[in-house]
Amino acid sequence: MATTTPWTVARPTGARMKPVGLTHEFLKNPLLFMRTHSMSPPNDSGNTWLTDFGTSASVSKVADRYFEDDTAHDIDRRTGAGGIRHVKIVEHTSMDFPGATGLKVLPNGTNQDGSWLPIYFLPWRSLNILSYQVPGVPHGLADWDDEEYPRFFFTAGINGCSVFAQGSPESPTISHAGINGNLTRPAGEFWRMQMALTKSGYGSEAIRGEANKHEYMFNKGQPHKLAAEYSKFLSSNDSKDFKIEIQSPFGCVFGIRFGRSWTLYLQKSVVFNKVRFYKKSGVREQARGNLTDHFAKDSGMLATKLPSQFVGRRLGALPLPGKKEVQVFSTSHRFSMPLEITEMYPNKKSLGDLREVFKPA
Repeated sequence: MATTTPWTVARPTGARMKPVGLTHEFLKNPLLFMRTHSMSPPNDSGNTWLTDFGTSASVSKVADRYFEDDTAHDIDRRTGAGGIRHVKIVEHTSMDFPGATGLKVLPNGTNQDGSWLPIYFLPWRSLNILSYQVPGVPHGLADWDDEEYPRFFFTAGINGCSVFAQGSPESPTISHAGINGNLTRPAGEFWRMQMALTKSGYGSEAIRGEANKHEYMFNKGQPHKLAAEYSKFLSSNDSKDFKIEIQSPFGCVFGIRFGRSWTLYLQKSVVFNKVRFYKKSGVREQARGNLTDHFAKDSGMLATKLPSQFVGRRLGALPLPGKKEVQVFSTSHRFSMPLEITEMYPNKKSLGDLREVFKPA
């Protein structure tokens, strides 16, 4: 009678998934999906993830000079944070991320109808380093159930946080570090120092991959130039409009397991807010009962009526001497766009820069 060796035993796959919508699109080609869809996972540090914050391992007392609020803080490193969650990829529900995608998490943690995607999820908490070691797949398994060993990893949305990866690609330890406030020194430098101070094998020398604020947050604003152009717009006698583009960057760290080994990626995205300002000659009025709507003549978009000096203050322009307050009208078009996917662990390399594909008008 033939015997079967343990390493050739296949695990039962259980109920087959029936993903639909954006989840189905993601599963067809995860990297292509992340190249074309901005993603901002949940970043709720309140009650939603209270049971996922792990066990306090060590605390580092940090002097007030490291924080812009001039207050000393304790940094708590917690292990065992996060774990397996079932999600659907959906359109983001927040107006802060127009056109982006997000994760809807199944509250009871079960996958009853098979349409929810099992993932490893790592939350975040201010003034904490939350660490989770992704379980390795036993080498005695020739096949395994995604419900038990998911193929995908996401951490909470990053808008200034640092994410670190250490250890073997088969079972990496991933850490999410961040605060609600601002630091007086580069985030990467600060959090690497905290990783070393909290010890237990989490020092900076063990870090094999990382994503820091300066890699996905940027500021291309030129306030003095904008203020000057706005003042010129108000002073001119022509009917030309005045355009600005506001860019709000954000990031997402996600992982894919290929075979038994994990690769982690950083997605860099930005919310573009294209704003146009018009003088009265650039809009048309349309009565609506007792109200009057204004529409841009060139685009037909609904325009908002604003005081010119209010707009000027927001752009850093000084009040124009001798200039009467006038009304300006604005239209706004906001959307999210991924700019780049970069591998952050176990290697660091660019996989696809989309800046040449998308060229703002």
